[in-house]
Amino acid sequence: MSAPFDSAPVGPADPIEPLIWPMDPGVDWAQLIVWLGWGLLGLVFILAWWLWRRRFAPLARWQRQAARLQAQWQATALPGERLADNQRWQLYALFQSAPYLDATSESHQRLQSLCFSREPVSRETLEQALEALQQAVMHQARSHRSNGWTRWRPRVVKRRTR
Repeated sequence: MSAPFDSAPVGPADPIEPLIWPMDPGVDWAQLIVWLGWGLLGLVFILAWWLWRRRFAPLARWQRQAARLQAQWQATALPGERLADNQRWQLYALFQSAPYLDATSESHQRLQSLCFSREPVSRETLEQALEALQQAVMHQARSHRSNGWTRWRPRVVKRRTR
């Protein structure tokens, strides 16, 4: 006994396979929607990466530099005066590259006097200044983050008050 599919006609008489295929199948809407979806997802990832680099990456990079500098200070065995002078300039360079830090703050003036004084400065004083600088940067970063999107917000407030 033969199976029922053996008796089905095969070839041009088969209604499932037409003899002449259409030349222009038209737009494959399913494929177009899939490509648009992937494109939008890619744009979302690029936007998220850009926002992260703009908002969080400078602070994370600066924190790594500060931690590296602190570890380097603890591991060095240079003579006292030369070490203190080297540490002064490293601390000043770290301060200059600090994100979100107000240059008119009290810590800025204290650090300026510490880095540019002619008197010898102890290693402990410089380490305390580094810790104070880290705390000041973190405080400024937290207040900057709590302000929301600070780029366009003041302009909107100005427009409303006119």
